[in-house]
Amino acid sequence: MEISTCKVSFDDAIESKTDLNAQPINLEFSIHGELLFNCQNKKIRIRVQKCFPWSKSDGYFSLRDDQDKEVVLVQAIQDLNLKSQNALLAALEASGFCFVVTDVLSVEEDFELRLWKVETLQGIRCFQTELMAWPRELSPGSLLIQDLAGDMYYVPQVSQLKASGQKWLAAFLD
Repeated sequence: MEISTCKVSFDDAIESKTDLNAQPINLEFSIHGELLFNCQNKKIRIRVQKCFPWSKSDGYFSLRDDQDKEVVLVQAIQDLNLKSQNALLAALEASGFCFVVTDVLSVEEDFELRLWKVETLQGIRCFQTELMAWPRELSPGSLLIQDLAGDMYYVPQVSQLKASGQKWLAAFLD
């Protein structure tokens, strides 16, 4: 596997009137924990930077090379193909603080807070959100929840949770 720098930069793309963002974005997450961008049959090592981590934590991801140059901008995870979505989510999880929720065990209200108990791929986690902070729906049936500490919890498909978990999240879906 060859890993290198993409020969087409944004400056080159502007000169040749090539829109790199119009090309399909193909990402993969390597067994070594690296996010790779497939560009012109070469794999570029990239990292994810959230453009708006507080206001748009579920979108606008700048994918940057080792020179900190933006290779491509991903506006929404659901705009990617399934393999690339999984790779980006794996990279976010590896970069820390994005847990994939496999079940919701309880959601309770207590003094302007919502107390969550969830099962994740890493085990059972308890966290708090503000009562008025609702989960963001990324695509129909998938949710992103940010806790008070800034950690992210991703529910890929509410419909794939156990019936009890679906019941806990029903109020958060349209």
